Amino acid sequence: MRQFTDAEKQLMQAKIYDQQDRRHQTVREFARRRDGKKRESPAWKYGFLGPILCLLGFNVFHLVKWQHFGLDQYGNLVIALMLLFNHIAFYFTTRGWPSRIMKAVAVIWLVLGFAYVAWLFIGN
Repeated sequence: MRQFTDAEKQLMQAKIYDQQDRRHQTVREFARRRDGKKRESPAWKYGFLGPILCLLGFNVFHLVKWQHFGLDQYGNLVIALMLLFNHIAFYFTTRGWPSRIMKAVAVIWLVLGFAYVAWLFIGN
């Protein structure tokens, strides 16, 4: 087996460092892109939560006040809860088991809510 000269060793070591540096840059770039996609501004996150909670409160007030008139009582409340669950699932819980549970709740409520609204329009 042949022995490498000092110049060849330095050249090979420089190539190894360049290759490692490119690999680390690629990993940092992927991490930056992944983190960049999940960040939403607090103005959007909390600013949209405010109107959803106001809508939910208005619908609960409407349900309590007008419950004896025989009109559809729950349609608006179901839609407001659909908005609330989806907003919480996709903007507040982003990692781990709370995220999976909240997304499952949001999807189940979305399906049931659309079924209820479709039943209201088709059935009545």
